[in-house]
Amino acid sequence: MTIKTKKIDTSKLLDNEEIILIALNDAIDDGDAKYLMALLDDIAKVRGMTNLAKETGLNRESLYKTFSGARDPKFSTLAKILPALGYKLHIERA
Repeated sequence: MTIKTKKIDTSKLLDNEEIILIALNDAIDDGDAKYLMALLDDIAKVRGMTNLAKETGLNRESLYKTFSGARDPKFSTLAKILPALGYKLHIERA
């Protein structure tokens, strides 16, 4: 039996703010930096990487490296990216 798979264009899911927030919080709760960065990469592509670069003061190459998952993102980088995409990170008691 052969299983056929199909690529999912996640950008089509990113037009629903509720889904985006659930996915971002899930990635943070799981501590999965690669998933979080891949999700932020998809959001940035949908909203415009050039705009994100301008708003954060980071160049596009740096953003692509950050989103690649090859390295853990710095907090200072996330602190620029999240507000530029319209999100904020907050801490609450577990």
